[in-house]
Amino acid sequence: CISILAYTGARRGAASKLRWSDVDFEKNLLKLHEKGKKVREIPMPQELAERLRTYGQEVDPDDYVIPMGHRGKIGERDDAVIYDIVRDVAKRARVKAHPHALRRGFTLHVLEEKGGNALIGLQHTLGHERLETTTLYYRRLNKMREMEKAVGDLTW
Repeated sequence: CISILAYTGARRGAASKLRWSDVDFEKNLLKLHEKGKKVREIPMPQELAERLRTYGQEVDPDDYVIPMGHRGKIGERDDAVIYDIVRDVAKRARVKAHPHALRRGFTLHVLEEKGGNALIGLQHTLGHERLETTTLYYRRLNKMREMEKAVGDLTW
């Protein structure tokens, strides 16, 4: 669960719906089923592919990649369980986190590595309809850099 969120920036709803049939190991792609019945394919980093390959050796293609119990009505899959998993793992690590923090971390990591040239690719990967939404992350990164410079210049 944590790897899928951290390596792809997927929303928790899309991660909860991911089935083994949506994982293409040959092309290193994941098919995400987003809100509004949108389906999009995104690249799967090699590290994530290796982790998933370990678990996906002999599975039913219709099985969910992230197994979970039911929360709420019986027979319905509730993406709030993804939130619970992230929160529980974070608690064991003695930090506070939620699924969107992993999405934000993924985005900031890509922007740190690739810079502004990655904005259009990130827009597609994150499933943003408007580039302006993706640009908000870039502005946040620049703001963090400015704060680091200011604090880094201080002597105590």
